[in-house]
Amino acid sequence: MKAIHAMGIEVEDQKLENMTTITDENGKKWVFNEFTKSTNLIETMREKYDEDVAGPFISVQDEIMQQYAKPGDSIPTILLDETLKEGYFAFIRQDGEALSFKIKYDNGSWGYELEK
Repeated sequence: MKAIHAMGIEVEDQKLENMTTITDENGKKWVFNEFTKSTNLIETMREKYDEDVAGPFISVQDEIMQQYAKPGDSIPTILLDETLKEGYFAFIRQDGEALSFKIKYDNGSWGYELEK
């Protein structure tokens, strides 16, 4: 939940399992996943779209982890909107600092921006 709150999304505490849809305080729906258990999410992207959304999604996660992850960080949390083409990727540092990245699929690739 700490990672979700770091993304600026307020939800009531609830047991979260992969591919669970959660609703934020504004009524927007998000699909929750843990980074290490994102196989179903990737398969859903492959089934939902004719274009390759999943391959670039895997690449953007790798790029973020390569550039920002450090030993002791939490397992990243992924929240994507219902289209599975926009959302957040976040993790918590060992010292409690939260890193949240806004991610978005556009024109064949995923981009990301570290939120302050």
